[in-house]
Amino acid sequence: MKQRLKSWDGPTEGVTIGASYSDFWCRTKGSSFFLDNNGSKRPYKQGGWEGLRDVFILNGPPGIGKDTLAALLVEAKPLTHLEFKTPLYKDTAAHFGVDLAAFTTAATSRLQKGNVLMQGLTPREMLIHVSEEIKKPLYGSDHYGKMACKPALKCGTNIIFSDGGFADEVHVLEAYFHVVVIRLHRRGFDFTGDSRSYVEGVKHSADVVLLDGHPELGVEDILKVMRLKGLTYDR
Repeated sequence: MKQRLKSWDGPTEGVTIGASYSDFWCRTKGSSFFLDNNGSKRPYKQGGWEGLRDVFILNGPPGIGKDTLAALLVEAKPLTHLEFKTPLYKDTAAHFGVDLAAFTTAATSRLQKGNVLMQGLTPREMLIHVSEEIKKPLYGSDHYGKMACKPALKCGTNIIFSDGGFADEVHVLEAYFHVVVIRLHRRGFDFTGDSRSYVEGVKHSADVVLLDGHPELGVEDILKVMRLKGLTYDR
């Protein structure tokens, strides 16, 4: 592990596990239910907790490799890949009157997303404008967390989000799922010019340091976090 991080001046380990989740659920010996973080009873089934799934949220600066890692993780494990920004793309395209498919391509393409698209704004700036200056002031800072709950609650598998960046959005999901935020670090990448940031103040979290050119090592470390922090993962 230390050999991977020779050029990193941050944490000395690849994975730093956050707070334990011992306060998240309780199960009295012999009982047939457990208490979720809202204090609500949920039925216990042998080998798992019915109705409660793991949600893993990748949290890191733009360009750090979150989408790549999410795709590799979905190949490795039965996970559903979701994104907070999916409804934001729709809202932004509608607000500026542009084609959704074309806008999504411009916003996700490494070659195009830094280019000015319209009204002097890049696709990223258009997204930030709609999210932070229109939708959140109108519907609340947790708006896109609520929007993310809708498809998440329909999933029959554990879930991975590849674009976490706001604690208020995470807190919404914590009411329905066992959520683990995985903060990603990589030399030369930060949140400059982005409205997102590293998410703190959540129940369960971990930090993973990525090595340039080796996403497979990042996947290995993230899978370790999932095994250690997940409630139903590989149980």
